[in-house]
Amino acid sequence: MMIQATWPRRERTVLIAFALFFLLHLSTVNLIATLAKFPTGIDELHHLSYVYHVDRHPEWIPDYTRMYLIDVEKPDTFTETRNWLWHPSFYYQALKALVDPGEVPLDNAVSRLRWVNMAISGLAAACLLAFGLRHLAGSEEMIVYAAAIALCPKLGVMGGMINVDNLAILGGAIVFLGLARFLKGNVSLSTAALIGSGFAIGGLSKLTTGAMVGLWIVFCHLPSAARFRKLARKDVAYLLCLLAFAAVGVAPYVGNLLVYGTPLFFDKSVYPMGGGILSLAEYTVHFLGALMASWSPFVFDTIDMIALFSLLGLSLFGTWRALSPGGAPGRRPLGILAAACFASIVLGIAMNIWVTYDLHLATGFLPKVFLRLYLPLWGGLAAGTALGIGALATPARRIAASGAVLALLFYSHTVTLAADVLITHGG
Repeated sequence: MMIQATWPRRERTVLIAFALFFLLHLSTVNLIATLAKFPTGIDELHHLSYVYHVDRHPEWIPDYTRMYLIDVEKPDTFTETRNWLWHPSFYYQALKALVDPGEVPLDNAVSRLRWVNMAISGLAAACLLAFGLRHLAGSEEMIVYAAAIALCPKLGVMGGMINVDNLAILGGAIVFLGLARFLKGNVSLSTAALIGSGFAIGGLSKLTTGAMVGLWIVFCHLPSAARFRKLARKDVAYLLCLLAFAAVGVAPYVGNLLVYGTPLFFDKSVYPMGGGILSLAEYTVHFLGALMASWSPFVFDTIDMIALFSLLGLSLFGTWRALSPGGAPGRRPLGILAAACFASIVLGIAMNIWVTYDLHLATGFLPKVFLRLYLPLWGGLAAGTALGIGALATPARRIAASGAVLALLFYSHTVTLAADVLITHGG
């Protein structure tokens, strides 16, 4: 439901709240970029080493077998430790102009690349917040939505680091905006370009993002399949535009297929040998538990778990109510958007379990599990949470639930971040 002109007294309050949440996100990424010691534990060294690799070997389809980590003491020198990042090279090719191992000191290179990632993260947050202003109604649900974006712990922390996931999140945010327009009936070339460019950015970032965002797009279009079977000129142009961008997004994987015989290069020998082998059921429980624990970039405790499950529970409730026959008028498009998001994430988790369990069977190694892999679709979950707030029966319930969600998010994001900064830099 679009913002109506019937609530001018609340409009200024909501706009100020959105602006403050956006500034909070920017402050978070700036804090991390400024204070976090390089390399952080979220693969920063691996991403920077990839940038240094393509600076020296500028092939668009890299020789992944020759990729190594740099020596942080001598950044123009590579160690003998293999780099196991096998993403497309687009992000790294774009950043290599900012580094020069022979001329630019490591600290300066890290600072430059973190600033670029701050800009990418800020643009992604702006896209996500723009959705809330355009498509949500009711001050409680809008503010909870903005909080779910700005106070998602990993979004802010990772935005201040060198990480291709920031670009992946931007791609997902752009797709999110485009899908919202499509589901509201705007089937135009501009909508196709928005959805398609977001998919291309996501696909050029990493395969997981391309697969999940691609599924999101397909699921959102399924209810309109009958329309596209008519092959009207406008619809054909729309689909051709989507396909053109899709070709860009899948190009790196076609290149890998031609060079390596597989869309995704994967070398199990890079990983250390582990202990005992878990059954698939045991591994799935381990995977899902580790996935939830990665919600917080710091210590994951009971309050963090309550915060995460509160968001997911409200999102499922709001999606169900929006799609139910007795749902509020005008909410069905947002319900489809959120439901398609859930379906895409579930399938993405299943794909990741399948790939990583195969690695576990071969090596006994237990791969790390990261919630950030699914953050390109975070906007859909946040929209579902907003729908859940809006579906509560009375204003008192909406206000109480909103207050609880805000308190939990502030704890997961701001309190834990402030505590970590004080512990790390207080001396």
